[in-house]
Amino acid sequence: MPKRLIQVVATLLIACAAFVLPVPSALAQTDSAEDAASLQPILQEQAELFLDSSRRTIQPAIDAVAGSGLPQAPDFLVAWAEREIWVNEADLTFYRVTRDDDRIYHLFDVDTGAEVLTLEVDDGYEDLRPNSGIRGLIGAALVRFQLEEPDPAIRAEALDSIDRNGEASHLGP
Repeated sequence: MPKRLIQVVATLLIACAAFVLPVPSALAQTDSAEDAASLQPILQEQAELFLDSSRRTIQPAIDAVAGSGLPQAPDFLVAWAEREIWVNEADLTFYRVTRDDDRIYHLFDVDTGAEVLTLEVDDGYEDLRPNSGIRGLIGAALVRFQLEEPDPAIRAEALDSIDRNGEASHLGP
């Protein structure tokens, strides 16, 4: 009798699995949700400001990234302040870039962090080199993210930034 019970339970589990497994339309919805969670469209929309930036003109681009609500926004802002962001001039795709000891450039997707390309020369790419004024604005935008960090040293950096460039938006956090 127990063998028969096992067969019945197995049949029921297989039937239930048919309802639980994703179907193609559900997969398509997941893909579009992932696209919606991408920082790349926001960056491309603001590309002109990023490429021709000054302390007086860059704030809308910073606000667009910081206000996106995307978890990758603070990482992008930090990489930008550290001069690790490049833009492909042909298609306006943004990348985080590192260079190794062999002078090979490694380009990483700004959304996933996955390495997508390596280059020996930077032809066709423009590196974003924020000046100290823009880095100050980036630091001010990072405050709300840094205040929520578990690391006390990062929270202290946020307080230092508020001390240097305090603004009304910092009152909430």
